[in-house]
Amino acid sequence: MRIVMCVEGHDGAGKTTFVDAMTYVLELTDIEHCTIKFPSCVPPEDADASWFIEDFERTFEEDHGLRQCMRAEHSVIILDRSFVSTMVYQAILPRMCENAASNERRISDLRHHESLQIAGEGLMQICRNIYPDMLQFFHAECPVKVAVERIEERMAANGGEALDDTERVQEESGNDALCIHIELLRRAYREANGYVTGLFKAFDESPLHHYMPRKGMTWAHMPWEQHPLWNARLNLSCLAIHADASFLSMDEYEKVMAATDEFSPY
Repeated sequence: MRIVMCVEGHDGAGKTTFVDAMTYVLELTDIEHCTIKFPSCVPPEDADASWFIEDFERTFEEDHGLRQCMRAEHSVIILDRSFVSTMVYQAILPRMCENAASNERRISDLRHHESLQIAGEGLMQICRNIYPDMLQFFHAECPVKVAVERIEERMAANGGEALDDTERVQEESGNDALCIHIELLRRAYREANGYVTGLFKAFDESPLHHYMPRKGMTWAHMPWEQHPLWNARLNLSCLAIHADASFLSMDEYEKVMAATDEFSPY
């Protein structure tokens, strides 16, 4: 049983923290796992959608433990960002900014086509390179205020240096601009979810259906106020429900429960 988990969400949503927690939980089991971070390197300043699409393909050509996961009976391959982020930053967010500048609410045909193209190519890249039995999109989101506080803490830990576009918004324009930026990202990721769901259904009902995971696609959401290890435990349970019966043994699950019970919100 091979599961691909795409962890997505706006900056400051807690994606990296969740990936670390999910890795910790998986290490308590016999399930083979690896994490692939996207993009694979710092993008050039003039990087466009085609650069990110090609880079997404390159991430599968490097090892990352992927080959070992491909050989294992049961494995979870975590994608720390994926083509969904490309769609958000290269198509949906620019269209939102264009609409805001022109005071319009329509979706431009060009941006709509670009979103569909990125989503379609990204889905096929995952299926062609990894052949997953199940594909999960894990959506992380938190209130804007919480995200801003996390970004400020991250920048302070880096000596105040801005390391990505979102941090540069804060550095150059201040917190008010950063709050607007985060809210636009929150909306853009929600819209991207719709594109992915629609395309997956279209592919599954087309001649391309043999590329699609036999167990289909699932969505999961991370309650931001709960401890990351508790969220990871719940997500592992969700994967086990949809997976084959031998994916997670009762002994393994009890070991995970014992290690995470103290983080229960109940």
